[in-house]
Amino acid sequence: MRLPSAAFTLGAALVALAAARPAAAHKGHAHASPSPSVSPLASPAAMAAPPEAAAATTASSSPAAVSPSPAAAAAAAPIDWRAGLLEHTHNKIVHFPIALGLSAAVILLGRGRWAAYQPVAAALLGVAAVFALAAYLTGGAQAEPFMGTPTEALVKQHETQGTLTAILLVAGAILTHVRGAQRWLWLYALFLILAISFTGFLGGLVAHGAM
Repeated sequence: MRLPSAAFTLGAALVALAAARPAAAHKGHAHASPSPSVSPLASPAAMAAPPEAAAATTASSSPAAVSPSPAAAAAAAPIDWRAGLLEHTHNKIVHFPIALGLSAAVILLGRGRWAAYQPVAAALLGVAAVFALAAYLTGGAQAEPFMGTPTEALVKQHETQGTLTAILLVAGAILTHVRGAQRWLWLYALFLILAISFTGFLGGLVAHGAM
C-alpha cells in the first residue's frame, strides 16, 4: 500500500511544478517590457493643451512680442512741429548766410565770365547779411547752457568769428555797388569763403563736440 501513496505524492509534485513554470515565465515577460510612462518634464497642462495653444503661449512670452523695438516706438511717436520750428532757431537760421554767402563769393570769383550776374551776387550778400544778423541774435540765447562748461571758450570764439563774418557780408553788399572796388571783389570773395568756412567749422565743433 505504500507504493500508490508514493506515486500519488510524486504526481502531485510534478503537477505543481508544471503549474509554476508558466507563471514564472509570465512574470519575467512583464519585467522585460514595462508599460509606457509619462515624461517627468511634461506638465499636465502642457499635455492637455493643443499644439496651437502652446505655440501661441510661446510667441506671447517672447521679448519681441512684449516690448516693441525703439525704432518702432519712435515711428509711432507724434511729431511736435511747433517745437521743431521754434527750438534751436540759431541752428536752422545759420545755414542761410552760409549758403547765400558762399554762392555770392563764387559768382564774384568768376566775375570775368559772369559779369551779368554781379547784381545777383550783391542781392545774395544783402540777404545773407540779414540772416547773419538773425543768427547772431538767436545764437546768444543758445550759448547760455554752455557758460561755465569746458565748451565756453569754443562758443565765445565761434561767436566772435560769426560776428566778423556778418560784418564781411554787410561790407560785401556795399562794395558790390562801389565802382572803384570792383577790381578787388575776387580778393574779398576769397576772404569771405575762408571766414564762412572757419565760422561753420567752429559751429560744428560746438554742436557735435570736438573729437
